[in-house]
Amino acid sequence: MEGKEGKKKISSKKWIFGIVRFAAAVLLAVFVGLAVHADELEGTDEAALSEWGGDAAASRLAYEATHSLIVDSAGIPRFTNYVDGYSMAVPVGMAVDMSDSGVRAVLDRPDLRIEVYKQPYGRLTGISKDIYIKYFNSWIYKDPYYDITFDGVKEWEDGKDAAALAWQREPLSTIPIDRRYYVALNVGFPNHDYIYTILIKCSWPISEERLIDEYMSLAEGFEIIRPSQPPYTIVRGKGPRAGMNSETAQFFKEYFLEKGKMLWGLFHPDAPSSFEGFKGIEEEVGFKFPLALCYTGIVEGEEVHPRLGEALENARREGKIPELTLQTVPEEKRKSGNMLYDILNGEYEVYIRDYARKAADFGAPVLFRPGNEMNGDWCNYSAVHISLDAEIYKAFYIYLFKIFEEEGADNVLWIWNPNSRPFPDFRWNDGICYYPGDEYVDIIGLTAYNTGTYYEHELWQSFTELYDEVYYKTAAEFKQPLMITEFASSSIGGDKVAWVKEMFGIIGYYDRIRAAIWWSSSDLDADGMIARPYYLNETEELTQVFRQELSETLMRNAYEAMLYRE
Repeated sequence: MEGKEGKKKISSKKWIFGIVRFAAAVLLAVFVGLAVHADELEGTDEAALSEWGGDAAASRLAYEATHSLIVDSAGIPRFTNYVDGYSMAVPVGMAVDMSDSGVRAVLDRPDLRIEVYKQPYGRLTGISKDIYIKYFNSWIYKDPYYDITFDGVKEWEDGKDAAALAWQREPLSTIPIDRRYYVALNVGFPNHDYIYTILIKCSWPISEERLIDEYMSLAEGFEIIRPSQPPYTIVRGKGPRAGMNSETAQFFKEYFLEKGKMLWGLFHPDAPSSFEGFKGIEEEVGFKFPLALCYTGIVEGEEVHPRLGEALENARREGKIPELTLQTVPEEKRKSGNMLYDILNGEYEVYIRDYARKAADFGAPVLFRPGNEMNGDWCNYSAVHISLDAEIYKAFYIYLFKIFEEEGADNVLWIWNPNSRPFPDFRWNDGICYYPGDEYVDIIGLTAYNTGTYYEHELWQSFTELYDEVYYKTAAEFKQPLMITEFASSSIGGDKVAWVKEMFGIIGYYDRIRAAIWWSSSDLDADGMIARPYYLNETEELTQVFRQELSETLMRNAYEAMLYRE
C-alpha cells in the first residue's frame, strides 16, 4: 500500500489480470441473481418519468435518447452516454439516472454508486489536467479523517491515462447502507479538452488489489464518442407539500403560490436577539420588513441552542416571520473533524430535537434554511469537506427533516438554497448534486452578492448580471416558488445607489421570486477592516431610494393582489 507518500505506476501484466478478475466478478454476479435483462436494467426510469408533467411519451423519448445500457454477448453491461459522448463497461444490476444529463450520469444500486462527470479543462477553462487532478485529490489529502489506500496512474500506448485515488472514512450510524469506500478515476485522452471524473462509492472495503483488478478496469474500456443528443433535465417539484398546519399552508398559499405579493426581509446582525437596530432601519425607510433572517448553529457541548427560544419569542413579539438558517461549526474550530459526520452518527440528536421543538412551539410559520450555500467551499458541509460526496449533505438534510417531522414542526417551510455559482466551479460540485428530493423542499432559495472590488480578483456586478441567468435556469428546472434568501451590494467599486435602483426595476420581472431579504451588514478582511459594506442605510441617498421603492412596493402589492383576485 502506497498510502499518502506517492503515486504508483500499474504494470500491464497486473492490469490484464485485473480485467480477467473484473469479468469473473461480473459472471459471479449473474450467477447469484444480480444480473437482469437488458430491458430491465433501468428499473427506476418509469418511476422518475411518472412524476414529470407534460407529454409523458415525449418525455420518455427525450430521456431515453440520452443513453443506452446494453448487455453484450459476454454478459457485460455497457453504458453509453450520448449527451457527453462516452461509452463504458459497468457492473451488473445498475439503474441509470440521467435526470441531470447536462451535469452527470449516475448508475446506482443499494451497495454501489457510480457518478460520471465530463469536466472541461485546458483551453476551455485555463486549468490544466494536472492542476485539476491535484486540486481534486488535495481535498482528500488535507483531511486526516480519511484513510487513503491507493494513489496511482495507469497509462496506455494510445496516450489515454487514468489517475486513481482510493480512500475510506468511518461509518455513519444513521445511514443504513453506508457507501463509505471511495475510488476516484480521472480519465484523460490526448488532444482532448475534457477529463472524465468517475466517482465510485461502495459499501465494501476496496483493497489495492481489488481496485486495480476491478475498478480501474472501468477506465480500460472507457471510450469517447461523438455526442449526439442534447441534455435532458427533469423538472423537479410536485406542488405544495402535505403536512403543513393550516396557518402555514395558508401563508404559503397566499405569499408563495399566488401571484400579486412580494415579501421583503432584512438581516441585521443583532436580530432577533435584539430588534433595536432592525427597527431603526425600518423607521429610516418607513417600511416594516415582515421577514427577519436569523443565523443559528449547532453549538458544541450543548444539548439545547442557548438563545433560539428567546430569539423566536422576540420575532413573535415584533410580528416577524423568521428565516432560520442552520449551519455547522467549521472544521478549523473543532478538534474532532467535520461536524456533519458527528451529526450523522447521532451525536447531536438531542440538540436537533430540542431545536425542532422550539420551532414547532413558535406556532406561526417559520422559514427554515439548513446548510445553505452548500456548493461553496467556504461551507464545511460542501462536498469538498465531506469526501467529495454530496450524498452526505443530502443525508444530513433529510435527517433534519425527519426529526422535525417527528417533533411535530408542521409550521416549518423548508428552503433548499445553493449558491448561485458553485465554488469550485466543477460539475461534481454543481448545486443539483445536493438536491435532497421534492418531498423535502418547499421553496428554492437563490443567493448572489455584488461583492464589489475590494479584493483584486473581484468584479462589480449588476443585479441583472447576478440573477438573470440563475433565475431563468432555476425557474425552468423547479416548480417550487423561489426566493432570494439573502443578497446585497457593496459600495466599493461602483454606484450602489444605481445598483439598488436597477434591482427594484428588474426584480418584478422575475415573477417566480416571491421574497427577498437584504443583508444589512458587512464582511471584514483579515485585519478586521470593512471589505464589503452591504449596509442598507449606508448613506442618506441610499436610504431614500429604499424608502421610495419600498413604498411603491406596498402599493403595487395591494394593486396586484386585487387584480389577481379578480
